Amino acid sequence: MNAPDPSSRAVLECEGRYSRFSFRGWTLTFRHGKDLLRYLAVKDFASGVLVLDCLGRAKGRYEDYIDLAHLLRELLMDPATALDGLSGVDLAAHA
Repeated sequence: MNAPDPSSRAVLECEGRYSRFSFRGWTLTFRHGKDLLRYLAVKDFASGVLVLDCLGRAKGRYEDYIDLAHLLRELLMDPATALDGLSGVDLAAHA
């Protein structure tokens, strides 16, 4: 059995007030809401929108969305080309 191609996976992490979405040598860094403590699970990744289970300071566990297609368009990147071939998103390991 062949190991999955690491370039086909992206990594999402949360540190302080910023989130990072890394894929194929690119890293998008963006600010998230101040309630977010960490991402718990990636529930879906379709059409450039991440559906996530999150843990917040006040909210506890909640569902949230990140529209990566919108972020990429703001950076003048074509979302279909940039995200083509990504098979999924992994959460960065936290110590």
